[in-house]
Amino acid sequence: MLIYDEYRKAKDKETFKENHYGEIILHQNAKKYFDKLGVKKLAKISDLQVEFKELNAKKKALYEQYYELKDSVKQYQTVQRNLEQLLPQKQNKKSIGYDR
Repeated sequence: MLIYDEYRKAKDKETFKENHYGEIILHQNAKKYFDKLGVKKLAKISDLQVEFKELNAKKKALYEQYYELKDSVKQYQTVQRNLEQLLPQKQNKKSIGYDR
């Protein structure tokens, strides 16, 4: 049971509030915040946990894909650098051949 629910049911509210002041204030401020946003009903914790696990699994899969693509880009960049080093040499040889 939530502390705030216990507070509402307590016979001696003042004593209970003194003992659990911080928790009660947090609850009241959260309620005010959600009221300002127009939120009527909050999601269940179990639903949020399921959604979190699903999103975390998607995130992990996307990170794996990201790192695979990142490795591919590195390989392509290496190939590109190698080709750039080789191509000017071939062009120079061709131009020498035409001069003869």
